[in-house]
Amino acid sequence: MNQDRPALGTTYMLTSCIGFCAMTVLVKLADAAGLHAFAIVFYRFAVSILLLLAVAAVGRARLRFVNLRILFLRGFVGGTGVLFFYLAITKLGIAKGTVLAYSYPIFTAVFSASLLKERIGPAKALLIAIAFAGLCLLAYWKAAGAASPWELGRFELLGVFGAICGGLAVVYIKQLHDTDTSYAIFFAQSAVGAVIAFVPAAGVGMAIEPRIVWLLVGLGIATSAGQLLMTEGFKYIGATTGSLLGMLVPVANLFVGVLLFNEQLSLPAISGSVMVILSCTLVVFWDQRNHKRIPAA
Repeated sequence: MNQDRPALGTTYMLTSCIGFCAMTVLVKLADAAGLHAFAIVFYRFAVSILLLLAVAAVGRARLRFVNLRILFLRGFVGGTGVLFFYLAITKLGIAKGTVLAYSYPIFTAVFSASLLKERIGPAKALLIAIAFAGLCLLAYWKAAGAASPWELGRFELLGVFGAICGGLAVVYIKQLHDTDTSYAIFFAQSAVGAVIAFVPAAGVGMAIEPRIVWLLVGLGIATSAGQLLMTEGFKYIGATTGSLLGMLVPVANLFVGVLLFNEQLSLPAISGSVMVILSCTLVVFWDQRNHKRIPAA
């Protein structure tokens, strides 16, 4: 198992955030072009599978599957989480949908403590609480057409359920790093996720116009880059810390929504963004300081 290297893991996680931000923009554009969220999810996984097979064919990736049971579970919960995440983005908007989906660190912390025996400690627990409170303030931003900024309808509930799936998927990623490569882990998610998405996608229609093919290809590339970098990053940092860094995505998406989709930026949203960024920064410094105290083997 890899020894923790917080600086390298942090770099991977921050770079993955760029890929995930691009992903949400492309999902919104594909939805605006008339493609249903279920079909978008299926094509996202299909493109990712093709990319991984191409990389493996030229010898740049190893697709050797060892822990089949956990790989399937990771693919199942991860694929289900993505399905509900994309549905939330298309139905609730980028800001609110992403905020709900990225509440998963609180569930990662719970699953990590129970399944991985990962110690959180009072300081990190406080930072998680601050970051989560920041996300709640981000959620206060009123999405277009919403009767209330705190309205909890069926799509909001599906978004929360997707966050629970995402929190569990992160724990499975940490477990799989003992046996399987990042490419194998991501391939498992894409393969199982494509199967999960196919039935609902076929029910709503999967026909695509040639003019949006580039959106789906770009979506697959951005997702693959973000997912692989995130999966690799979890080799070097804890599940809770990595999830907390991932919470920068909804902050970035809020500003993307303002710049690209004319969404309004409220004072609570600005306050929440500051809380998330500060808590992420502090938890990185905390992990790096503690890592330096560990003597080399």
